[in-house]
Amino acid sequence: MDALFGRLAAPPHYDDQAAMPKAAASHEGDQYGDHRHGDDRSADGAEWPEDTPDATIRAIVYLAGDRLPDALERYACVRITDRICVVELPSADLWQLTDLPEVQFIEAPRAVSPQLDSSVRFVKGTKPTHGASASSLTGKNTIIGVIDWGFDFTSRDFCRLDSGGKECSRILFLWDQTLSPQAGEHAPAGHGVGVEYDQAAISKAVNGANPFTSVRHRPESGSHGTHVLGIAAGNGRQTCPSHPAGTYVGMAPDADLILVHPKRINGETITDSTYLVEAISYIFKKAAGLKRPCVINLSLGQNGGSHDGESAVEQTIDDYLTGHRGRAVVAAAGNARDLGTHASGIMPGPGSTRLVKWKIANGGTSIMSQTGKLVRLHPHRMEIWHSSRDVFKVRLHGPNGFATNWVDPMDPNTAHSGTSKNFKTDINAVRFTDRNGDAQIAITVETTHLATASGYDDWAVELCSVAVADGRYHAWIETAADVPWAQSVFTSGDTDERCTLTTPGTSRRVIAVGNYDHRKQIVASSSSQGPTRDGRSKPDLAAPGTAIHSSNAGTPPARIAMTGTSMSAPHVTGAVALMLEADPKLRSSVIPKMLMASATPLPKANPELVGAGILNVDALLKLI
Repeated sequence: MDALFGRLAAPPHYDDQAAMPKAAASHEGDQYGDHRHGDDRSADGAEWPEDTPDATIRAIVYLAGDRLPDALERYACVRITDRICVVELPSADLWQLTDLPEVQFIEAPRAVSPQLDSSVRFVKGTKPTHGASASSLTGKNTIIGVIDWGFDFTSRDFCRLDSGGKECSRILFLWDQTLSPQAGEHAPAGHGVGVEYDQAAISKAVNGANPFTSVRHRPESGSHGTHVLGIAAGNGRQTCPSHPAGTYVGMAPDADLILVHPKRINGETITDSTYLVEAISYIFKKAAGLKRPCVINLSLGQNGGSHDGESAVEQTIDDYLTGHRGRAVVAAAGNARDLGTHASGIMPGPGSTRLVKWKIANGGTSIMSQTGKLVRLHPHRMEIWHSSRDVFKVRLHGPNGFATNWVDPMDPNTAHSGTSKNFKTDINAVRFTDRNGDAQIAITVETTHLATASGYDDWAVELCSVAVADGRYHAWIETAADVPWAQSVFTSGDTDERCTLTTPGTSRRVIAVGNYDHRKQIVASSSSQGPTRDGRSKPDLAAPGTAIHSSNAGTPPARIAMTGTSMSAPHVTGAVALMLEADPKLRSSVIPKMLMASATPLPKANPELVGAGILNVDALLKLI
């Protein structure tokens, strides 16, 4: 059974992977999930609401086959792939759902958050005002899909002039999952959330005096999504005095666009996997309806999970790409290499112990109003994954001598969930998770005191090996994207820069991209490092991602600089659009291999950071 954060009676709003086995149907204050193993199906996730009759939840349901159970027809159900769907239902009905023979297991939401001038020339992409590359391809007749936060649809970077001299948006569809439909508006067909705007509505708004009255998607200045979109597909038409037209042109300036602004969780720039898989499905289905090749950019991710390609988002991506032509997904590798959120080690034998030291911010973990009252707690979450051939007991140590009892995955009565004066703690250990059969330990610490001074408290997770066949373990701390100043970290002695790729960059079919500083000609220190936990080589390649000037929402200025693998990924996304313009029938399995085969090798660079090398568009297009 997959491990779980929180209890069914009153679970906190956690965003990480967890489990709800059907065998744990008794929930009178016990840990939400049991520790027995077997063939029980489970509900895997974390952001479950309180178990009240009127509580509604969203969950990702994995089917045992391709048949949708009749029992799901009475709920809001979106079919993502043949074997994956998103269901919205009363929390009280979830237990019945786990008993259906057609249901393999269920996953609750996981948190997902965000992660040109010289850079485009550097990778030898299209650069109209500075001399064309070896190819005149511009992404025409292809679709670039971007799932991100904040798109300035009014920017001329994403429009073209029609025959009458009016602005025609290149955005075929914009789905804002955060909006509620007003008169004349609607959610996309088959989806029960947000508002969809088509190309005609967007073009009309762009040419109008008040564009945001008819298309209500209003990005903030400097929005992440606008910047990412400009790198992949901006045409350089947006101007201001310091940034003339045609200087900052993206990789595929003639590609058409399908954009999704994800649902926000708790009002922050963070979403969950249920909305993300719907967005991926939406874009690919729209492109298929138009009979156009499509590449999706994901400059977002999360640090929890097993890091072996088995998450719901990664399985969705794999399903959409396996055996298909004219499709690709590009993802940022992540910016976690120097963040201190991954640790690893080896338990040498039975009876050995290991302290994994954990520093937790004590002066910013509580979100407070101006009156000083507690508004929301920030949970600190850790997951430890190891071989199920090993058995590890675990307990948690905190400030002032605090310690929990041992939690043993072989004894369901030892699961821990407790509240003290200053914090809440939860521990769950599961030897055989339904997802991949590996063992998982899930730990959450929530501070409850109103801290006024910033600083860190020293915590530690103590592991004790009961049985050892492999001994290796990996631990990840979820990033605090919504409150970065409250990020908890491992101490320097326990940190490990390897295996720091964020999900979905660890997917088998996704093209994962690292950050190369093309000006200094070094790999960015933050760029996440491979391999995956199951030993696969990632990232696939690298591209410029440091101080990249691209489109700015709410101009002026027309351009701003941002840094991260979020900026590296759209360089590759735009390059894939050029590939698909040259050959719309390219197999999805071939696209990443061609990118890697044509990359410029860096003999002195670690392949765990740059993969096959640096994106080289001229060499790439010669292979097609």
